[in-house]
Amino acid sequence: MLVAGESATLTAKGGEKYLWDNENKTKRKTVSPSSSETYSVVLSKTGCESTAEVKVIVVRSYIQYVQ
Repeated sequence: MLVAGESATLTAKGGEKYLWDNENKTKRKTVSPSSSETYSVVLSKTGCESTAEVKVIVVRSYIQYVQ
């Protein structure tokens, strides 16, 4: 969960090659979405491929979740 304007680094593990949805080919991707968004990465290792997804939830303030 991020507050709007913050950034986070997503890290994929377990592959030899990585391909994020924006064609970034590194194991890490820094994101700073203005609204909630799902990111996907394709991991490749020894001829096999697997896809992983992560949803980054963006809120206006952390205060709204404290009770």
